[in-house]
Amino acid sequence: MRKLLSITNEEFEKIWIELLCQTNISSLLNPIVYHEILFKLLNTVFDNDDDEEFDGKEIIHKILITKLNNQSYLWKSFHHSIELVDENQCLCYSVKCLMKIIETIFIHPKQNDDYQILDQQLESILELYYHNVDRRCFAYELLKFSSFIVTNNYNQHIPRVIDRLKNHWIHSNLLLISYRKFFSQAHDFAGNILILPPSSSSSLDLEFHYDCPLIRCYILLVLKILSIQDSDKQECYRFLFNHLNLLKSRIENIDLQNENFPIKWLIEIFITEDSELFEMFNHILLLYSTTKINDHNESEFLIHKLFEHFITKSIYNDSSVILDMLLTDQETASIVLQFLIAYLRILSFHRKQFPLQLFSSIVQMFKELEQKIQKLYEKNLFPYNPKPLLRLLNNI
Repeated sequence: MRKLLSITNEEFEKIWIELLCQTNISSLLNPIVYHEILFKLLNTVFDNDDDEEFDGKEIIHKILITKLNNQSYLWKSFHHSIELVDENQCLCYSVKCLMKIIETIFIHPKQNDDYQILDQQLESILELYYHNVDRRCFAYELLKFSSFIVTNNYNQHIPRVIDRLKNHWIHSNLLLISYRKFFSQAHDFAGNILILPPSSSSSLDLEFHYDCPLIRCYILLVLKILSIQDSDKQECYRFLFNHLNLLKSRIENIDLQNENFPIKWLIEIFITEDSELFEMFNHILLLYSTTKINDHNESEFLIHKLFEHFITKSIYNDSSVILDMLLTDQETASIVLQFLIAYLRILSFHRKQFPLQLFSSIVQMFKELEQKIQKLYEKNLFPYNPKPLLRLLNNI
């Protein structure tokens, strides 16, 4: 960007001070347009780090850390943006811009005291946004942003925001209530309402019945928030049990029934996206499964029940499906491999403590998977070293 404009480092810094901190920019642009331009400019800087003598990210980081205060126009612009939403403008770029700003601020995390203003402003902005969710695209971006700040372990630096997410927006069911109108209607990637094909039965094709991408994003956020809580494992499990049943009942507009954990429904919601399915498996595994001697309780065995339902009812014990996931794009393969390595360790431990018939279908599928991976490895056809995975498969 600096090369393109043929400016010095000092001139680049002055431009960004003006963009981020000065109030006179408000007379030129409305906040939503300002956020879109700012987001695109930040992306341009982040995508062009081939200049060894210049680090635009560092310059912007320094400005955000040292120049911003409670009266900064940047923070005010996010509050004002909510007043300008109409049928032609939404807040998607405002949320994307906010995410990019947070990412820039935390390039080099500092002492917690340095983020007090950020914590206060971000809490105030998100409180305003979550109470004014009016569009599906905005709702989705807001969930992605919330997931971003939880995933990146910012709870030490912005504790007010994290606490608000955990104890108010999730535990009070505020998000669930606000998002219900989106969950119950399926949309395509462009945000258009999907029409259910006449041939589809009521028990199939959930992607046509509900907004499964948004529901998946919401459930993953809930799981991530639970993962950073200090709650007892059983208390955490009870909350998830009740919350998912409440979510299901609100979406399907039926009476709340808490008799069983909604395993079948959960798998059906995630089944079309391999990476998100195994990300969900990973969170459940880390939340509830341990290698401690324990009584046979439902939370400890939740991951086994979920995985068994997946392999028996969704892929019909076909180990080739898992193999294909391990050989697919790098992101999906990495998530699947991460889960399998962690899960096989838990499975090996639990098989020594509990009756073997509990895991028979899972073990059989893994034995077949081991043979297929071994054959490919011996022919040098496996794209990475599968030895750690093969050792774990051999131990069950």
